[in-house]
Amino acid sequence: MQQKKMKCALIQLEFRCYPNPYTDKYLKKMQMVIPKTRAQKMKDIEKHLKSHDLWDKETTVVPEVNFDLPKLYGSNIDEHFKIIAEKQCAGYRKKADILTTGSLPYKPQTWAETQGWTRYNADGSTTRVEFPDEDSLVFDVEVLVPESDMPVLATAASPNHWYSWCNQHLIKSDAQGFFKMTPDELIPLDMDQGGWKEKVVVGHNVGFDRSFVKEQYLIKGPKTRFMDTMSMHIAVSGFTGSQRMLWNAKKTGSKSKSILELEERNKRLNKLPVFEWMEDGAPNNLSDVYQHYCQGAPLDKEVREVFLEGTTYELGLNIQNLMSYCADDVIATHQVFQILWPLFQERFPHPVTLAGMLQMGSSYLPLNANWNRYLETAEEIYNNKQSERERMLIKIANDACSLLEGNRYKEDPWLWDLDWSIQNLRIKKTPLSAKKKAKSDKVKYLGPMVQHLSPCGRMTRQN
Repeated sequence: MQQKKMKCALIQLEFRCYPNPYTDKYLKKMQMVIPKTRAQKMKDIEKHLKSHDLWDKETTVVPEVNFDLPKLYGSNIDEHFKIIAEKQCAGYRKKADILTTGSLPYKPQTWAETQGWTRYNADGSTTRVEFPDEDSLVFDVEVLVPESDMPVLATAASPNHWYSWCNQHLIKSDAQGFFKMTPDELIPLDMDQGGWKEKVVVGHNVGFDRSFVKEQYLIKGPKTRFMDTMSMHIAVSGFTGSQRMLWNAKKTGSKSKSILELEERNKRLNKLPVFEWMEDGAPNNLSDVYQHYCQGAPLDKEVREVFLEGTTYELGLNIQNLMSYCADDVIATHQVFQILWPLFQERFPHPVTLAGMLQMGSSYLPLNANWNRYLETAEEIYNNKQSERERMLIKIANDACSLLEGNRYKEDPWLWDLDWSIQNLRIKKTPLSAKKKAKSDKVKYLGPMVQHLSPCGRMTRQN
């Protein structure tokens, strides 16, 4: 305000000392600098309210809100949320640290082909168990995609033991059983033994694995929390959609449109192509993430084709190799987590971030029998909207193309600068097969006689 008064005084002094015909110029300056009076402001307010038909209207007086604020932990809001979040996630952080400091036991050489969970002891013996009774686990599930959405194999590991799980229908070679989905076909990871205990389960894209865990479908379920190495990688060194496209094009050596545009832009700016950022990140799949953080060899994914294209019979013949494949993914995920977990904590040190991640990883959506009807309705509406949108786009495209006649597009403010050049399209002639060629020659030979089938099936002459 003091600066405005000084500027106003300077303008007045200039006007008095140097009078000139440009009086309006100085008057406008005065109007810009001198603040509006209260009466002027009230007139503006009244005008604005009248324009919206709100002037001189009765309003509802809202009573004052009166409630007791919760107790504040710490001396300010920041400390309040830090203390609450630390209380929520401190136990899970300690259990996650166990996986980073400890190593996994050696992978079993032979896997038990028995229904349910099997624990592998240090002395080489095996024990049937109801579930892996561990505070910290690395977990992976495999599904036989062509035959069912049910889990067929699973492996888990902790610093103490290895575990394997087999579906009962796989052991019995009962392919029809895979189509009878019941809660008993899901994988138990915990059990209510007079109260649930805190547990951390780590996996890559662990939301997929969690969908096959039995207790996660209980309304009052366990205190198990899932930590996803894929989500943590995306937060630390992930790619955006366009970066992933560039990375794939560079890796395969293809000259995609995105690569060509990048090279053209760098050429215009006299810059060398910048691809160093590709060394600081990786796509989201486990093999690339493992190579990025652990500098290891690419994971062998050939065996995975059995899960994608095989049958129950083929899976039963290769159960030892497939178990080892599943266990190798557990080992790779554990090694990634050992490096990624400290990086994640360094990048996101606030406990609210970890508490939020753990909470979001345990969310669920209760469903009933109407869920399939909802999916069908949503799909139908989507298809209808898609068709309607396509019809609208076709109409807009046809209207735009009509502007080419008489160069009327030059008068359009949105379309005038587009490329309106016309290309001569070449129609590729498909060679006729021997049968069609013989038929064509026959028609040519008939001359004026044109083949035409009447309702009675006779060949008639067309005059």
